[in-house]
Amino acid sequence: MAGGAREVLTLQLGHFAGFVGAHWWNQQDAALGRATDSKEPPGELCPDVLYRTGRTLHGQETYTPRLILMDLKGSLSSLKEEGGLYRDKQLDAAIAWQGKLTTHKEELYPKNPYLQDFLSAEATLPFHCSAILATALDTVTVPYRLCSSPVSMVHLADMLSFCGKKVVTAGAIIPFPLAPGQSLPDSLMQFGGATPWTPLSACGEPSGTRCFAQSVVLRGIDRACHTSQLTPGTPPPSALHACTTGEEILAQYLQQQQPGVMSSSHLLLTPCRVAPPYPHLFSSCSPPGMVLDGSPKGAVESIPVFGALCSSSSLHQTLEALARDLTKLDLRRWASFMDAGVEHDDVAELLQELQSLAQCYQGGDSLVD
Repeated sequence: MAGGAREVLTLQLGHFAGFVGAHWWNQQDAALGRATDSKEPPGELCPDVLYRTGRTLHGQETYTPRLILMDLKGSLSSLKEEGGLYRDKQLDAAIAWQGKLTTHKEELYPKNPYLQDFLSAEATLPFHCSAILATALDTVTVPYRLCSSPVSMVHLADMLSFCGKKVVTAGAIIPFPLAPGQSLPDSLMQFGGATPWTPLSACGEPSGTRCFAQSVVLRGIDRACHTSQLTPGTPPPSALHACTTGEEILAQYLQQQQPGVMSSSHLLLTPCRVAPPYPHLFSSCSPPGMVLDGSPKGAVESIPVFGALCSSSSLHQTLEALARDLTKLDLRRWASFMDAGVEHDDVAELLQELQSLAQCYQGGDSLVD
């Protein structure tokens, strides 16, 4: 996205990105179908950010994703590999990698205790974990896709990447645990002082780390559940129960959790669509996505989600470890890189920049300190 334009070009690179992208675009198409239905009220998200609109020769409106997709040969199914109108025989020639192959496997992190009873996903199945990542992405990217008062992608990046910082972590609660009869303050209070969301980035648990800035989105909570409906004369059990709007409650909660941290928060009525072909992962939720004690009656088609992007001190160790691993590489064993014009001095400079970036996340100050 450049200048004042809001159009976003999606880059979908690699095999696992294909899994995530399949769920992502299915969710966008489901939301788009509701947005174009004349019987539905105007939506909160603008489809023109991700789609290019047009019309066929017969006057039918079309929506084409702004997407650059790259995957292994044979993995694109019926999509044309070259992305053009005509075939190029030169692109059909097999290309085999001649270099050394290495496998990197991440440790599986334990589930967040708040999610164990509500989310039945198997982390080793790409179809499952990619669906969770797509749902989180659909939530944390909300700020620059809003129809009303959107935050530009540039502004969002600037807020999270001050003082030399360039990387953020992602986290989410999927689904957000709101039980029938509960209000938003009730649900938020059950988390206590712990960081509510489960980390989706490979930086370990966020407990004990410092947050510098964060962008938080809570979606799919009915407006009637935003505030506490206390009987007149009943003292509020917490400061959150005394708030008069859902937006005020969310902002107050974030201030209590991370005092002095720059936080951007958005509260949406629109839930995240999880209708088939999305996998059946929410065995303890009602069709609207509320958490139940027993078995649900009917298929779950949408859920509330709590997602966050965070500039956190947990990135210090992660970036430092990456710099150490890269320092151990013997570039003489990677002749293809050197033949492509990569210089030893360039690599050394990049490693120094990576180490400097890691230092940006060591302690430090928040944006308002």
